[in-house]
Amino acid sequence: MNLNSGWFRKIYLGIKRRLKRPSKDEILEGDIISILFRLGWPMMVATFLRTLYNLVDTFWLGHIPDKEVAEASVAAVGQAWTFVFMMMSIGIGFGVAALALVSQHTGSKNFEEAERDAGQLYFIAIVFSIVMGIIGYFITPYFLDILTGTGADVEQLAYYGTQYLQIIFFDLFF
Repeated sequence: MNLNSGWFRKIYLGIKRRLKRPSKDEILEGDIISILFRLGWPMMVATFLRTLYNLVDTFWLGHIPDKEVAEASVAAVGQAWTFVFMMMSIGIGFGVAALALVSQHTGSKNFEEAERDAGQLYFIAIVFSIVMGIIGYFITPYFLDILTGTGADVEQLAYYGTQYLQIIFFDLFF
């Protein structure tokens, strides 16, 4: 496939033109919808991939041959996802705060401070993920007791949800 000619190149150049970094004049005087899209597309892609993560888990669990186990597993993942989304929201909050600090320092041409703040963000993210991973792994059953009600499937739901959430918390280290 020749990537330098034809329809593929036209699509590539069109996307490249639309997604290039906007200039200061474009930000201040350009079409606000276009600018918001160009600035926000990385976050949109990241959010889509996070949602896709849950959809893939639900898809495969829904295809377990034993329908009773499949239903309980999908319900458990749905309940556990509340806490996963909470953890992702905290991470996004740290990222937005760090982006604001780094952007301020970069805009004022204070690159040493920008690098220092970025380094501190990575350190905080690593420490936070390790601490939350350890704490979350061990208190997962208590998390799910908050969400599970009463009924015949509560034990099975708590069992599957605990397994899923402990794997997710273990994965926070990475």
